[in-house]
Amino acid sequence: MKKIKLIFLLLIANSIFYSCDKVNEYFREAPVVEYSKMTYDFGSITMKDTINYTFKIKNISKNDLILEDVQSSCSCTVTNFTKKNVKLNEFAEIKVMYVPIEKGKVKQDIVLVANTKPRFTILNLIGSVN
Repeated sequence: MKKIKLIFLLLIANSIFYSCDKVNEYFREAPVVEYSKMTYDFGSITMKDTINYTFKIKNISKNDLILEDVQSSCSCTVTNFTKKNVKLNEFAEIKVMYVPIEKGKVKQDIVLVANTKPRFTILNLIGSVN
């Protein structure tokens, strides 16, 4: 019975160390990127206006950049993003369209999930609607 417990514990330990190695490998290989802007200030608009803006992300490392998902904090903001591997010195684009639904100050968060370190990046649209 002791041998079975020992074998079981060794199997668990082995799987934990193996998965930790995979996580460390994932982050060791994470690409380095530059953002053209983290925040876009669209100024002052009216309820009839629509804002279109493209955030650009440059991969400055040899490892491919992979955008996994992009989500906005409100249904008034629609996103579309590059869905291919981005090579060294290439750009990924996150296209954002904002349609105002109420007057006042605006701060929309766009959450980017990628194979970068950290995995989550928050981009912002700010301005005001009159």
